[in-house]
Amino acid sequence: MSSNKLFLVLLLLIFNQCIGYSQSETFDDILNVQIRNVGTIEHDGDVTGHYIFYKTEKIDKKTYSYKLSILNQDLLLIKNIEKIGSKSLVLLECVYNGNAILMKYLDRSTKEFEFEIYDSKGELSYSKKIKLTSFELESISKLQNSETELVSIGLSPVGSIGFVDIGLTKHKDYKYEVRFFDNKDINKHWVVESANTKGTESANFIAANNNKIVLSVAKRPSLMSTKQLFFTKVLDAKNGEILKEYDNIELGNYQFINGFLLENNEINLIGNYFKKDDSPTKDHPAGIVSYTLSENNELINKKKSTFGRLLRGTSKNENPGHLHFHDFIRTDSNRIYVVGEYYKKKADGFGIAAAALGNAASVVKLSIYDFVVAELNEDLKVEKIKIFDKESHSVTLPPGALMAGSALLGNYVKLVGGFDYRYTQIIKSDNPYFISTYFDESDEKDKVPKFKIVSNIDGVFTEDAVSLKTDATEIMVSKAKAGHILITEYFKKEKKMTLRLEKINI
Repeated sequence: MSSNKLFLVLLLLIFNQCIGYSQSETFDDILNVQIRNVGTIEHDGDVTGHYIFYKTEKIDKKTYSYKLSILNQDLLLIKNIEKIGSKSLVLLECVYNGNAILMKYLDRSTKEFEFEIYDSKGELSYSKKIKLTSFELESISKLQNSETELVSIGLSPVGSIGFVDIGLTKHKDYKYEVRFFDNKDINKHWVVESANTKGTESANFIAANNNKIVLSVAKRPSLMSTKQLFFTKVLDAKNGEILKEYDNIELGNYQFINGFLLENNEINLIGNYFKKDDSPTKDHPAGIVSYTLSENNELINKKKSTFGRLLRGTSKNENPGHLHFHDFIRTDSNRIYVVGEYYKKKADGFGIAAAALGNAASVVKLSIYDFVVAELNEDLKVEKIKIFDKESHSVTLPPGALMAGSALLGNYVKLVGGFDYRYTQIIKSDNPYFISTYFDESDEKDKVPKFKIVSNIDGVFTEDAVSLKTDATEIMVSKAKAGHILITEYFKKEKKMTLRLEKINI
C-alpha cells in the first residue's frame, strides 16, 4: 500500500508538519498514565502510527485535563487532541479503517463508553455515549489488566465504511450486543442484541468487509455450564440483519478463530475442529479446518487436517500437555502458520494448604512453558514445526478450577494475560514474512527479561532477542513499522514517558 493512502500521512499534510524522521519521542509533565494507553494504529495489517493518552492537569476534584497525541509510524508527532473528563477516564482502543479513526473511551465514574469518530482530516465527525452494565464494566477491568495485544476489547473495522463494537449485556442471562458506527453519519448507527433464548451467549469478531460481518457465537445453558456450542453468524453490515447462521456442530464441531479477506467479497474462515463428541471447553482440538465464505454467504472449499505432530510436539518435556493456539496466519501463497504455547495443570501447594484450612482456593495451577510455531501447506498438512524453549511460569487459578476442562482454563489464562505471547505481525514486502513475539525470563546470566521475536524469512524459523533492562517504572513492547518494535517506558517519578523504535535483527 502506498504511503499517500495512509490516514496519518494525510494528517501530516493537513496540519503542515515538517517532514522528518524520529526514532524516539518523549512526553513530559505527565500527571498520570496507564501504560496500556499507548497503542498502535493499523490498516490492512500495516502499522501506520501510534497514540498515547494521558492526564496533564487536575482542574478540580472531579475533573481533569487529558491529551491524546497521535504519531506517525516514525514517531513524528502529528496532532494533539485536548480532552476534559473525569479522573477515571481511560482510552481503551483506537482503530483505523482507511477512511476514519474511532476512539473508544471508558469513564468508570459515569459507567459509560464514549465513542469518538474522526474523519481523514482529523476533525471530529460525531461522538456517542453508551451506558455499561456492571458485568461489562467488570469484564473490561479484567481485560485491562492483561498485557497481551491478542485480547481485544471488542472494536474492529468494518471494511472501509465503519466500525463494529461487541459489548456484554445482562438481562435474565448474560448476552452480547453488536454496535455499528458509520464513518460519518450517526443516524446509520445500529445495535443488534443476541437472540432472546435461555442461557448465555457471547460473540467474537472473526472478519468483515463493506457488506458483511462474521461472528463466532458461543452458547451455554448457564453461566457455570461447561457445555458450549458454537455458531457462525453472518450479519448485514448496513443494518445488522442476520444473512446466514451456521450450527458448527452440524458442520462438524468447528470453532472458527480467524478470518481473511479474499477477492470477490469472499472470506477465508480458519479455526479448530473437534471430534464428534468432544467439547471445546474440555477437550483439545483434533485439527484445523478452513472454509471459504462465498459472496452469497455459502460455505465452500472445505479443507480439514489433524494436527498430529503438532499436538505430540518435540518439546524437552516428555508430556507436552495442551497447546493453546494464539493465532492462525494466512499468507498470499495460501500457506498457514500456527502460533501457540504449551501448558498443563500442576498441583498448587499453597492452594492445597489454604483449602485444607477452609479457605476458598484452587488446588491446581497452570504451568506455561514452550512457544511453538508450525507451517502448514495449502492442504493444511503440517510441514514444519519449531519449538522454542523458554522459562516456565505458573498462573494461579480461581477456586473450582480443578473441575474445569483444560481448554477452558487456557482461555482463562489468555483473558488474564498469563501467557507470554504478545502479538503476530505480517510484514509486506517483495519477500513477505511474519514475526511472532513473546516474553522470556530464562536468561541465566543477568536475569533480565528478554523480548523474543520469531520470524520465518526465506521459510526458515529464526529467533532474535531484545533485552528489556530498564530503570523505568513500567515497560511495554508493541507493534511497529517493518523491522522494528516499539518500546514504551514510563518513569513515574520524573513524570515522563519515552517511546522508541528498536531495530530487530531479522
